[in-house]
Amino acid sequence: MADEGGDGMKEIWETLFLLGGILVFLFILWFMNGGPEKEGIRGLFIKPLPPIDSGEVYGPTFREEEPVEQ
Repeated sequence: MADEGGDGMKEIWETLFLLGGILVFLFILWFMNGGPEKEGIRGLFIKPLPPIDSGEVYGPTFREEEPVEQ
């Protein structure tokens, strides 16, 4: 016996709403964490790890080191 046609469309819409809700949730998290204003880390590179090289980061700085108060 064939399934009713309405059930398939209902499942599709439920799946689309679920995926849409997940995307909206991720967008809200991204926006609350700085979104477009957050500094990009483009141009930062990591040297190969020892013993080949030092493994340090080079390129433009994206965060200034602040002294830790004790």
